[in-house]
Amino acid sequence: PGLLDEAPEGDVGYSAERLRQFVNYINAVYEEEDIEFVIVSGDLTDSGEKSEFLKFKEIMDVLEVPYIPLIGNHDVWPYTDDTIGTRPNGDSLINVLFADVFDEAEQFFDSWDDGTRLSYSWNPEAGRNNYLQNYYAEYKGFHFLFMDFDPRYPAPMNEPGIGPEAEIMDFEGGTWPWVKQKISSLENLGDKNIFLVSHHPPIKEF
Repeated sequence: PGLLDEAPEGDVGYSAERLRQFVNYINAVYEEEDIEFVIVSGDLTDSGEKSEFLKFKEIMDVLEVPYIPLIGNHDVWPYTDDTIGTRPNGDSLINVLFADVFDEAEQFFDSWDDGTRLSYSWNPEAGRNNYLQNYYAEYKGFHFLFMDFDPRYPAPMNEPGIGPEAEIMDFEGGTWPWVKQKISSLENLGDKNIFLVSHHPPIKEF
């Protein structure tokens, strides 16, 4: 019922039940299938509530391999059936609630860069400061760029949360300058050893 409430007891709802089934499956097969880590590419929640983040983390923390959470549009601006948050604070909640997950990732990967995720920077497109969730990992010669293209302004037509569209974030401290700088700095970069991970799929014109 509240934007900052705690997680309920048990796996309440279809999504939590399915996530638990997924975690149980990965735990059962990760050795024989050579699954070394898991990437969740956004929409960790349905409506950005703290309780949803906590339930997601509670279930995922049972996973026996490391995982990387990435923000999606449903995670940005919290709301309930009768309450809409005053600001898009999902990116700051992720930094706080998943601090230990990112610490584990830094220890697990061959190389880790927090990118912009801990930088509270001005977003001129939204007219506010935010933490853009951009970070980088290297593992066994493969490069992974985790990119945040989620807007930080409200959805149109008085809808809750933010809309489904993406923003390239081409401004100082934004996603696109970080992506270009990071790629240009990488060594041993080939055409088949880089993964660009974001919640929004790129289109041809991108």
